[in-house]
Amino acid sequence: MSEARDRTVAIRRRVESRALEQLTALGWESLPARLTAFAREQQISRRLRNATDYIYVALALLDFPPELGAALASRLHTLRPLLRYNPFGLTMVAMSQLDSLRRLTAEQRQRAGEVLALVLLAYLPSTDWARLIYVNTPFDERIRNELDRALRAYAPELAERIITPPIPRPSVELSWLRYLDPTIALTFVAEYLFSMLTPPLVNAGLGATLGELRTGDWTRGWFWGLTAGIAIAVVLQQCLYRPRLRQIAAHRP
Repeated sequence: MSEARDRTVAIRRRVESRALEQLTALGWESLPARLTAFAREQQISRRLRNATDYIYVALALLDFPPELGAALASRLHTLRPLLRYNPFGLTMVAMSQLDSLRRLTAEQRQRAGEVLALVLLAYLPSTDWARLIYVNTPFDERIRNELDRALRAYAPELAERIITPPIPRPSVELSWLRYLDPTIALTFVAEYLFSMLTPPLVNAGLGATLGELRTGDWTRGWFWGLTAGIAIAVVLQQCLYRPRLRQIAAHRP
């Protein structure tokens, strides 16, 4: 087992031990029982499959001490047979954006950073996985600041590996498609190809037409139209589709 993995296991044991102490202090006997009650209280079975509908679930987790909140959040995946999807990722994305959606207090932002930090450090398969989640999650700025602070407080060495991730190469990003549901992957590829091919083709056609009408030389207009279309396609790829693919891959079930 690697050194990073050993640290992750040690952190998880400490978090679980502390969570059980907090649970007992609140009068509950087990985490599964509290999770069942939490799911009932938050009406999770009625939630829509989007992060916006999980805002209230994320807010409710902030009412618990950070270790207990993280422990409960990490077990949300056990509700998947009931919901037919995994609510864990939706809840974490909602928590990452709570400040802009609900304007949290300073205490709530701190608690959100602590819960997210413990989830990244203790409940993901590896530090690399945590780094992938970190770099591709659209954190609100102040929540990210609190997350960074909490990561460094809980585990300085692991924190630096998570907070300063390498930028994925496009070939690596495309390989993430194999992890997605085939329908989602095919839809993404179809939208991507349409958006990449349409601007160059349309702009080239318009450029050729304008060039023929204005100067009688369609080739010059075609060239500049094609160039502009390629520039638009590159902007779409960098600003829309690459971040979207990273987010999909990071929060896949």
